[in-house]
Amino acid sequence: MVDGAVSGEWRGVFEQLVQTGGTVEVTGLSESIADELAPVYRCRLLAFDDDGLVIERPTAPLAGRYFRRDGHLTILAANTAQRWQCLASVIRRVKFPLNDRVRVDALELTAPKDVQSAQRRAYFRVSVTERDLQPALLMPIDEDGAGGQGAAADDDRADPREPAANPRRSRAFKAELRSLGGGGLGVTASRDVLADVEYMNRYRCRFSLPTDEAPVEIGVQLVHIQPHSEDLVYLALRFEAEDAQRQQQFANKICRFTAWQQRRQLRRRQR
Repeated sequence: MVDGAVSGEWRGVFEQLVQTGGTVEVTGLSESIADELAPVYRCRLLAFDDDGLVIERPTAPLAGRYFRRDGHLTILAANTAQRWQCLASVIRRVKFPLNDRVRVDALELTAPKDVQSAQRRAYFRVSVTERDLQPALLMPIDEDGAGGQGAAADDDRADPREPAANPRRSRAFKAELRSLGGGGLGVTASRDVLADVEYMNRYRCRFSLPTDEAPVEIGVQLVHIQPHSEDLVYLALRFEAEDAQRQQQFANKICRFTAWQQRRQLRRRQR
């Protein structure tokens, strides 16, 4: 439950956006795990009270598939000082009066649910252990930034009982996804990889999201290791993209996935 002070803070952001004609970022949450991540739409926030929200209806192609009645949405509301993320559902399509003469297509939504600060949303993580995901592939990056297929090929020639002779021969390995967020991911791997991570802490990480058709790949840095079980170790990995723009784009994509996953987990708890 959100306490009174925090409730006042996020409500103030929503009220300010209504008064100034501001917009919110709205993402549709698809029911199908085979579907791609939904795009983000910027929608004018037309009204807000204890009963719910009203947003201007997006007119972009394919928007209708996510903004149907009972469709579930993630909403990000922000001003210059604060960012808040919440969940809501579509109640119905309406004509909203802007003034005595003009009415616009709009969507009436339920009251915000699961409201949380998004000041550091890149660090929000969700567990993915209950999903049947393919292992992630971690391919070492040498000091010159090379890595990927060549590093993976070296893995076939290396003796798994011995550490690599030098960082350039550190081997690729597979690891099971445990948690995922906009800032990084957590994986478990065989204790055998300890001999390799002693020499190398930067990798290219390739993994698949249940909502994406194509695998994603990004640079990561190993920031923490701890025992997980008798045979496994847990590795905490931080995303490190080639540049700030790519890093932000990747973080936004992962954050949209985590919001989708959180919604599915919430539905299961409510059954």
